[in-house]
Amino acid sequence: MWNLRKTTTKAIYPASGRNELVAAYLMEQSHGMMRKAQFVSRFHCVLDYFQPADQEASNVEITLIEANNDPLVEKTLREMIKTTYPSARIKTLPGAGHFPYLNRPEEYTGILKEFFNDN
Repeated sequence: MWNLRKTTTKAIYPASGRNELVAAYLMEQSHGMMRKAQFVSRFHCVLDYFQPADQEASNVEITLIEANNDPLVEKTLREMIKTTYPSARIKTLPGAGHFPYLNRPEEYTGILKEFFNDN
C-alpha cells in the first residue's frame, strides 16, 4: 500500500492533471478501503496472461481507450495492444492519465455510449 501511495503521489496524480478525485480515490484505497486479497486479485488481473481473440474471425468490434500520458501503461505496451488488435478503433484522451473515467468522465462515458450505440 505504501508503494501505491508513492506511485499515486509521484506519477498518477500529476498525470491525471492533478485531479483531486483521482488522488482521493487512490489514497482512500491505500488507507484501508482495499484489503490485501483485493489488491492481490487486481494485481493478478492486470498481469494475467491471456490469448487474445482473433478479431477478424470473431467479427467483434473493439474500441481501445487510451491516454497518451498514462504512467501505468507505457507507450511500448500501448503500441503492443494496438498491434494485437489492428482493426480496433483507437480513442485517445490526451493528458487524461490512468483514470480517465474519474477525471474525464463525460468524455470517457461518451466513448462508451458511442461504442454501444454503434454495435
